[in-house]
Amino acid sequence: SVVSRASLRSIPEFNVVDALHQCDHLLDKYGGHSMAAGFTASNEKVGMVKTALLEIADSSLSGIDLNPSIIIDCVISPRYLVGDNYNFVQSLRPYGKGNPEPIFLTNNLVISSVRRVGKENNHLKMKISDGDLSWDAIAFRLGNRPIKTGDRMDIVYTANINTWGGTPKFELKILDFRYSGD
Repeated sequence: SVVSRASLRSIPEFNVVDALHQCDHLLDKYGGHSMAAGFTASNEKVGMVKTALLEIADSSLSGIDLNPSIIIDCVISPRYLVGDNYNFVQSLRPYGKGNPEPIFLTNNLVISSVRRVGKENNHLKMKISDGDLSWDAIAFRLGNRPIKTGDRMDIVYTANINTWGGTPKFELKILDFRYSGD
């Protein structure tokens, strides 16, 4: 019989190898780890494998909050992320799966200016301030979020040097934000 090979990617809340184990009677072989796996099955059984995996996922994820989350490494003001401190953060490179880039949170920052940028206006270019100092910030793919000048926001971000345009400039790369006090 003709076989199909498939690969799966998962989320921390769903162990995909355990799910494959529960329907191993339908599979020729399978393997992997909790977040990524693969299997081989005869073409006649692929539809049954899909149905079984969807039912297993539905029952095992029932009642679990699947909203995305961001792990914050430090609550700090951007004023402390320049100079030697910035150089220290950069000394932790290279960032990757085993060594993620540090993520920071600053509460109660004021949006000094904001504009939508990009071909589809889907990014936000901002100036944010703590009252004394201000910083440039960019929020990719968050252009649909409601935000205006004067808003007070809690901001989750990484600290970067933006070299676009040729002049290196300290910039916050915003991953998420919410109104202060929410």
